[in-house]
Amino acid sequence: DGTLWGGEFLVADLQGARRAGHLRPTRLPGGSTAIREPWRMAVSWATTLGWDGPVFDEAVASREAVRVVAALAGSEMAPVTTSMGRLFDAVAALLGVRTRASYEAQAAIELEALARGAGGAVAHPAVALAVDRSGPLPVLDPAGLLGALVTLHRAGTDVGVLAAAFHHAVGTGAAALAEEIAREEGLGTVVLTGGVFQNRTLQRVARDALERAGLEVLTHGAVPANDGGISIGQAAIAAAWTSDVDGNASG
Repeated sequence: DGTLWGGEFLVADLQGARRAGHLRPTRLPGGSTAIREPWRMAVSWATTLGWDGPVFDEAVASREAVRVVAALAGSEMAPVTTSMGRLFDAVAALLGVRTRASYEAQAAIELEALARGAGGAVAHPAVALAVDRSGPLPVLDPAGLLGALVTLHRAGTDVGVLAAAFHHAVGTGAAALAEEIAREEGLGTVVLTGGVFQNRTLQRVARDALERAGLEVLTHGAVPANDGGISIGQAAIAAAWTSDVDGNASG
């Protein structure tokens, strides 16, 4: 639909796929620059949610830079995305974990490390991922989750505890919506894929929740969950499209 997808729920097989739900969209201020500077995603979510904006130390970004990015995030000059990875970046920046990255997924990796140090994925009563059902598709809405994290952080709650609560909220929230969609579609299998599921803490909490619901859960082994596995999937789909039901080439 012209936006950058990422946090998606797809009903799919080798013959095709359709979208059945997704993460609430926000904007990617500065395009790929936002991947290298996670603080931009914090400003983007703050703008999307109508906050006054997170307060960053001048060492992170000047007030003028924050204002410029906020204006960009509220304009058509920043692409729309549902990326789950960018949500992890925003949380890492809001909690003061990582505001600038020197390698891919650094913010998310460091956020997971803090969560592991605090017990992995631990529930917190104030930190939850809601589902918005007002539109044509259910949408995972992190508005309340982000607000709770910022409030607790400013109140002095340990960052590791908040990181653990975030992982638990995302994992259980995504699993609950996946279970709901699977029931509606009459499906018994859920696949956890995409770069965000290289995060073992998130994968474990989502998998455990889905298995408790009686669903078969497929995760990655030999083929990587991130972009490195895309070509394998493309090859499998191409083979399915060019073969008949007996597996013979259809020409």
